[in-house]
Amino acid sequence: MGFLDKLAEKCKDVVAVVSGPETPTDDERAINEAWMKEAEDEMAAEEQEANTVSRDLTAEEKEAVNWDEIVAKLPARKNAEEKEKRKMLFRQMDINGNKYLSLAEVDKGVRDIIACDQIFRSKPAILRAFNAVKGTAPSYTKHSDHYVTFREFRILLKALLQMFELFVMFKIVGGEDRRISREEFTAAAPKFEEWGCDISDPDAMFDEVDSDGHGMILFKEFVEWGIRQGLDTEQEDY
Repeated sequence: MGFLDKLAEKCKDVVAVVSGPETPTDDERAINEAWMKEAEDEMAAEEQEANTVSRDLTAEEKEAVNWDEIVAKLPARKNAEEKEKRKMLFRQMDINGNKYLSLAEVDKGVRDIIACDQIFRSKPAILRAFNAVKGTAPSYTKHSDHYVTFREFRILLKALLQMFELFVMFKIVGGEDRRISREEFTAAAPKFEEWGCDISDPDAMFDEVDSDGHGMILFKEFVEWGIRQGLDTEQEDY
């Protein structure tokens, strides 16, 4: 049994299904905090490797992304049909039934309910989407800002698509090591132009994106810059 499945079994024993949002129990908060720490530690380890050698994308990673299929699996449009789909998705992903989604539940839900393996394998995209959305709606309790509620769920689905799109771009430019060097950034100027960003001075732009000045662009930096630039693969928008 994998880590996510163990978390799911633990959650089922924690609390019964309730009619409305409740304050997460100590066990639930501990589960979420443990998962957040594990996810963040995994990302930090990837980002802080000092001597990783750049490698080409694997054959699996080079396979074309079916954007139409992914958009169809993330019902975020403002219409009655997709709202009903969201309600069903949220209920299925809310393993412990307390009307909150933890990071563990979102991650497991992407794999088992939304059934989007490409997003599931893009852990940094899931973590960035979750952290960007949690706490954006008015709080039900003092703890709800640490979770995603149904009022935030549509935005979470939009964020998952956006962060995954940026992660795909990031890996196209930087390869498997999840970092972009100055040389890789400069070589990708034609690709950035396809995505809607004209880079006339690659060196100056690289220094702008590399906000910590360490000589490599990490995914967090790429996301912040990509959102400002409006990078777009021209997949179907919501």
